[in-house]
Amino acid sequence: MKEVIFHISNLNIQINKLKKRDNMDCQQSKCKKNNDNLVSKEVFNISLSVLKTFIVALVNSSGNIVKANEKFLSVFNYSLDDIETLTMDMVISESLNTGFKKNMYENLEKEKYWSGNLRLIDKFHQPIDSIVDILEFRGGADKARNYLLIILPVNSSNEEEKWRSLAYTDDLTGLPNRRKFSECISYHIEKSKQQSSKFGLLFLDIDNFKHINDEYGHVVGDQLLKECASRLVDAVGNSAVIFRKSGDEFLIIVEEVGKMKDICDSIHHQFTDDFYIDNSPISVYISLGNSVYPDCGLYEESLIHHADRLMYEQKKQNKSKREFVTPKR
Repeated sequence: MKEVIFHISNLNIQINKLKKRDNMDCQQSKCKKNNDNLVSKEVFNISLSVLKTFIVALVNSSGNIVKANEKFLSVFNYSLDDIETLTMDMVISESLNTGFKKNMYENLEKEKYWSGNLRLIDKFHQPIDSIVDILEFRGGADKARNYLLIILPVNSSNEEEKWRSLAYTDDLTGLPNRRKFSECISYHIEKSKQQSSKFGLLFLDIDNFKHINDEYGHVVGDQLLKECASRLVDAVGNSAVIFRKSGDEFLIIVEEVGKMKDICDSIHHQFTDDFYIDNSPISVYISLGNSVYPDCGLYEESLIHHADRLMYEQKKQNKSKREFVTPKR
């Protein structure tokens, strides 16, 4: 996980970029007023994109929070009515020692800016560890001193990464899923176009898997799929990436076409030994098809279709010469 650290220079660059984009959006939409109670023109024309992306609050020289965006209200569990009596001391954790607060305020007075890690608390005194940027600016007709707080809870990046990982992982086997495959093969197609290179795709299917599910139930079938996934990982090592397509089908991207034969041999070798589910042996046979970019197709679907067709041809041959052995009850 990359550590998220905000510096004033980077923040200003980001804000300026977003402001340019939002200015274009405003011209098209005639700058309809934002629903947030903190609007861009009150904070040196801060862009609406920043308000939508970060937790933002406006604090006056007395330490009162006078404006806040919807993200602030949601994360800290406050309502718009609460803002009228909300102060910074109510948001900063009581565990923060007086000396730290004093240094923070002195730095703000001198540098007009402070950035660091703070433990904040919500309305119900639940801790929210955050990276906080505080910028001093003067606004209004009287040029009164105000402070802009831009807050990023450190857990938000972890949560986002967690959900992203779940979205790209097959629940049963732990392998990357079909969604992740689409992203990866798109990357390889684009890379191969630029470098005029090739890559391979393998399509693997477990023979007679439906028979196991029908005869012994999905619990045995699911366990067998997990064991198959584990053997596939052992077979390819670092030479390829395996994805679960669906059911008993797997897709394997091989970056170096010259390694495809060795990988296929290794996969077949892994499936020569029986699987043991609840101490009962199951002999499993597989069918493999392959395709090569750009020889067999230029797009994801055409490459899958070609490998799928060859896989089914092999499955027909296997059916006539192989016997699938299942455990006896």
